[in-house]
Amino acid sequence: MRDTGISSRVGKRGFWIMVVGVGLNALAILAWSLSGPLAPGSAAQIGLMIPAVIMQAGAVGCLLAALLVGIIALAKKARPVRWAVLALLGIPLALAVSLVEVLILRSVLGL
Repeated sequence: MRDTGISSRVGKRGFWIMVVGVGLNALAILAWSLSGPLAPGSAAQIGLMIPAVIMQAGAVGCLLAALLVGIIALAKKARPVRWAVLALLGIPLALAVSLVEVLILRSVLGL
């Protein structure tokens, strides 16, 4: 069967949505980690937490969209399959990046 490229474009789009989601998640975790040691209720802490919440919401939206696009691409029998499978791996990848980032921040900041 000849590949028309339609399904592979869908999977590739999901991959880039996943990349944005993982990036937003990493930035949100950084903001959460930096706001933790600050005085509770201070302007600096609130100034870091508000963007962190917005970035985290955007990250969740992107990762769920990537998951949906990956499922759609696999349902259409996307060729090549790698983009759709990578889009499906967005949530585990974001969790792994977050874990590594938190471990690095804890060692650097001494938390």
